[in-house]
Amino acid sequence: MKNEVSQLNSADIIFVNLDPRKGHEQGGERPVVVITPDFMNRLGIVGVLPITTKRKGFPFEIPIPSEMMTKGVILGIHFRSLDLKERSWRYLETIPENKYEMVRDFLKAILIDNRGI
Repeated sequence: MKNEVSQLNSADIIFVNLDPRKGHEQGGERPVVVITPDFMNRLGIVGVLPITTKRKGFPFEIPIPSEMMTKGVILGIHFRSLDLKERSWRYLETIPENKYEMVRDFLKAILIDNRGI
């Protein structure tokens, strides 16, 4: 069981409270997927994408593999940084590497290649 920030890896799903929030940001207690590289996570600040069970059919929704405990879609445009040394959180599970490629490809398309979605 991962219970320290330094143990987190990209593709890990954790449960955390995202409040406070502003405007259309995702808030409340929910699962999120860690997207920052392992070496950055060791600093305690992690980049995450929230997960929701309320699918709306937007092109930025990345499906969670059906065989996982966590259900729903990853909201690919709602990335944010969290200081997990200052927040309560718990580890849930890890997305398998071959399935996490969808997340990596999506982020690359919008952040690096500037292709949009």
